[in-house]
Amino acid sequence: MMNETRNTEMQDRWEKFLVSKEEEDDIYYLNGVNGEESHVIAAVDMETGKVFYGDPAAREDDAAQELIQAFIGEAKRKHPYSIERLENILACVVDYECEELASGEGTSGAMKNLLSMGFSEEEMMYFGFPEEALED
Repeated sequence: MMNETRNTEMQDRWEKFLVSKEEEDDIYYLNGVNGEESHVIAAVDMETGKVFYGDPAAREDDAAQELIQAFIGEAKRKHPYSIERLENILACVVDYECEELASGEGTSGAMKNLLSMGFSEEEMMYFGFPEEALED
């Protein structure tokens, strides 16, 4: 775990911020520090750029937002596309092939298309392809 202390101008709520990063889960944690007390006020998922607030006041604190926005910018440089949007696109592709399957196109055509796009059987099922169709 990497720890870094960043002093900011005195805020009403926090004296300083401590930033830590868990290598395993690729999340930056922003801790608000007052005296001996420290707690996570926000966490930024570096894969998705999503922010999870542990303290609602961090949404309004200018210094906290400056750090949070820097983390989001770094996450976007790392992965410029929304993973949520990409997953939605993949689900739509599988859904389209499921419709072809239901219309009588046959399992082999739908599976062949998905396999040629790089889907594994596990991924097909994750995105909604019927398991029984995989067994045919």
